[in-house]
Amino acid sequence: MAWMTPPPHPARWRRGGSPIVWFLALGCISVFPSVLRAEEPLPPPPPLFIPLKTATPPTVDGVLDDEAWKDAPVIDDFVQQLPQDKVSPTERTEVRITYDADNLYLGVRFFDSDPSRLLAWTLRRDSDSITGDDQFAFAIDSSNNGRDGFWFSTNPAGCKNDAQIFDEGRIFDQYWDAIWEISARVDDLGWTAEIRLPFFNLRFKPGSENQMGINFFRAIRRKNEEAYAPYIPRNYHGTLSFSLARKMSLSEIQPGTRLQIKPYGLVRYESGYLPIEDTDTHGEVGLDVLKYGVTSNLTLDVTANTDFAQVEADVQQVNLTRYGLFFPEKRDFFLENAGLFQFGTPVQAEVFFSRRIGLSPLGDPIQLLAGVRLTGRMGKTSLGALDVVQEQDGTDPRTNFAVLRVRRDILERSTVGMIVTDREAEGTGGGNRVAGADAHFTFHQDYNVDFFYAASRSSQYLPDGLARDPELRAGSAWRLRAGRDGDIWQYFLRHQRIDPGFDPEIGFVPRRDAIFNEGYLAWRPRPVGSPVRQYTFSYNPLYITDTEGELQTRDNLFLVESNFQSGDLVGATYEEPFERFPEDFVFYPGVIDVTVPAGDYPMQQGSLYLNTFQGRRVWANLLGLAGSFYGGHRTTVTGELTAKFSPHFSIETRYEWDHVDLPGGKFDVNLWVTRFNVAISPKLFGSALIQVDDIYDNIDMNLRVDWIHHPGSDLFFVYNESRNLRLNPGDPSINARDTTAKLTYLFHF
Repeated sequence: MAWMTPPPHPARWRRGGSPIVWFLALGCISVFPSVLRAEEPLPPPPPLFIPLKTATPPTVDGVLDDEAWKDAPVIDDFVQQLPQDKVSPTERTEVRITYDADNLYLGVRFFDSDPSRLLAWTLRRDSDSITGDDQFAFAIDSSNNGRDGFWFSTNPAGCKNDAQIFDEGRIFDQYWDAIWEISARVDDLGWTAEIRLPFFNLRFKPGSENQMGINFFRAIRRKNEEAYAPYIPRNYHGTLSFSLARKMSLSEIQPGTRLQIKPYGLVRYESGYLPIEDTDTHGEVGLDVLKYGVTSNLTLDVTANTDFAQVEADVQQVNLTRYGLFFPEKRDFFLENAGLFQFGTPVQAEVFFSRRIGLSPLGDPIQLLAGVRLTGRMGKTSLGALDVVQEQDGTDPRTNFAVLRVRRDILERSTVGMIVTDREAEGTGGGNRVAGADAHFTFHQDYNVDFFYAASRSSQYLPDGLARDPELRAGSAWRLRAGRDGDIWQYFLRHQRIDPGFDPEIGFVPRRDAIFNEGYLAWRPRPVGSPVRQYTFSYNPLYITDTEGELQTRDNLFLVESNFQSGDLVGATYEEPFERFPEDFVFYPGVIDVTVPAGDYPMQQGSLYLNTFQGRRVWANLLGLAGSFYGGHRTTVTGELTAKFSPHFSIETRYEWDHVDLPGGKFDVNLWVTRFNVAISPKLFGSALIQVDDIYDNIDMNLRVDWIHHPGSDLFFVYNESRNLRLNPGDPSINARDTTAKLTYLFHF
């Protein structure tokens, strides 16, 4: 899991070092590898592929015995990328493609010398666990622009994963769901897959002939072998590298239905017990989404009286910092095409963060009256427009949220864009507006430069009616980052400034009044004939001051990591953080109440971590961290265990223990999160999420069952309950519980 693999995260300078000197030194060091190592030329593009158009489409049953497959041309030029680069795969793969006016069909034969050792533990849709399975994926650049498209993946069990791609994988929307059909079978020769993909899932301009780009990927997981057709260099983003895609020509195809309507009806029972018992049973109807194809590449979505009862609860996190935590978006309406709206630095300075809409700061839902979204492309221009009306919540008035995002393709693989956001509170005269521009430049294979600038301005009164200091009603933020994201050498330099008054109220900015100077340098050699597939040696410094130049945070992070041919990974880090607190800081006020006095805190910390191969029936991630912490000491142990009993049932559990011993007091935090996954079939699956913590002494349960009774249509059953573990006299044993049954149906016109 990603939380167990320390990414290039903030690391700081040693005390006494000048950030300017360090930046110049790092810049000189980072230039040398590219001077000494000439960039390898790209492989020539494969010839134009012309699939067979059929009047008798195949039956999607996983058996490649249909007449349509007999004369269909074969793609079998897979080339291995891992563990050996540019060699033939150890097992042969044959992809056949045929189509009619409405659908694209794929028939794939995966030869395997030992089918009994195929790995297929995942059946649940859109599960990250597929990375531990034998896997087949294909990506389609339907608009033929070499940048954006759609990605589909399956395994020998026939699971479905899909995503929408922007900028060749720089933005990956894994929550986008298509309507498609897959059937897979295991036999004596290996396994097979038949796929039907309706063209209405894709965006293209209909004509007598359409050219699209397509890439294929196969993973033989027990060998940790990965191959592509056509071949994709390691410096690229695999299947998502549309600029290297094979071109295929399709004639007289139709984009299909232009109108989809998905109404819902639900019944909900709710009960709360604090401060007194209160129960409510009610029903609702609404419109999850109405989709209309304004053009072949531009889609209008409408939602009304929106309800997100089916969304899984947030996974709890331990916070030992002075900044707010980031929780990802999980609601379908905001997840689809979310990549179009991304702007700024993720987690640090995001101009648009959809969880600001329809959710309170504590994560409680607020009713959405209606919303519209227009997304798509107009030639080389990508467009995203969103407008949502949020109902009044307590003393907070009814609020309108609006976002406009435009991005333009320039040069071969670069973009420029702009964003405007607006938040207006009804009846208060209070509002917030942000405008910004950004650019992303890619040179050669893996060199890139990113820049953004945004400015915000708020009215005298906030949407909640509170007055604001005039000096804090406006501000700006900007970032410049340049670097290389190669396979062997990776490095970047980043400078970012966030003014005290920069406040995008539909965004996420946990730290204002800050100037970031960051560098990163990694050497990732691949030894020949070694049990280690790739080493990583990295250095990641970060130096943060306020906008007056006063030092606030500094850190050096050194990392050493070994990625083994077996799929196991082991690593260690050493860092020297420094934090300056201008005022006292309290951990979990009102609960733990341990105070760190204002002052300077130099620290030293080290960690060891182990990630085992995810293709095993049982695999684990372990992390241990210890070191000085705000004048005292901190020890953290985290363990994650996944047990896969079959494609139909698995258990994931994560435990974190933090022991903090400070001059102002000591405390322990225990957090246990367990998820039970059940999949009867790719159309019927569910999960139970149980979370226990001793910060608030609660146990929270979230049970979700999803039956896809018709393509694009669901029946959900959701149960939530929160209980007290340690009761005070007179407290009820249950904080709250609710039960919801929700039915949706997708109509095509």
